[in-house]
Amino acid sequence: MREAELWRRLETSLGKVYAKAWADQVVLADLGSRTVTEALSAGLDHKAIWRAVWDKLELAPKER
Repeated sequence: MREAELWRRLETSLGKVYAKAWADQVVLADLGSRTVTEALSAGLDHKAIWRAVWDKLELAPKER
């Protein structure tokens, strides 16, 4: 997954404006207690970041 796809999925799930704020503020245990923004900066795999987001947001299986 490319970073652009990760952001597209976040924006689809949370809305364009809220997605950025959520990615900057919500700490995810599955990402080593990092936010999405911190995980991206640390070079974590985009698919792993999305899986953590998907789990936290309790999205439908089809969104995985």
